[in-house]
Amino acid sequence: MRQFAPYGPARRANAQCPGCGSLERHRALWLYLRDSTDLLARSIRVLAVAPDEFLERHARRTPWDYLSIDIGRGRAARQMDLTALELPDSDRDLVIAYHVLEHIVDDHAAMSEIARVLRPGGMAILTVPIEGDMTDERFRDAPADVRAKAYGQPDHVRLYGRVDFAERLRKVGLTTQEIVVGGLFSDVVDEFGLLPGELFFVARPTQAETLNGGAGR
Repeated sequence: MRQFAPYGPARRANAQCPGCGSLERHRALWLYLRDSTDLLARSIRVLAVAPDEFLERHARRTPWDYLSIDIGRGRAARQMDLTALELPDSDRDLVIAYHVLEHIVDDHAAMSEIARVLRPGGMAILTVPIEGDMTDERFRDAPADVRAKAYGQPDHVRLYGRVDFAERLRKVGLTTQEIVVGGLFSDVVDEFGLLPGELFFVARPTQAETLNGGAGR
């Protein structure tokens, strides 16, 4: 079994790769793209929202037409607000937004923009903190210390529920497939230091043909 380093304030064991810097969610994303799609080998138009160093580095090794954006200046290629994307309709084949929506007050606008810029047959890969079935945003406008206690970080404005998150995406015209990491990658959880209970969602425009058939391995 590969050995990964501890990471985070709680020093989560077996989390970060000492070589590439990836965390569990990065490795799950890349395994999904590699084993469940052919997208890593295709010249598709990709939008990455608030990207991390791992995604920025690895995207450059693909044939993608890749654009990264963030609300502030930083490692992303362009400064742009996910609630008001400066992109045409049906502009992107793939949108990647990992741990972004829980930071955005108007998540309906952000989800609507994701749906708007996706081409027919395109897909978005999304992750958010999930607990229970229904979203809790009672403390959305509370002080940072209250939100940190309720939602895990002071810059989070909600904690999504599993059922409600899918419903919010449905309301903007996206159908979702829920991927449980420990289910899809049960045979390599230990090898790649994955979190078996972690979820991510594959969202596609409603009633559109999929960019890549099937999500099974």
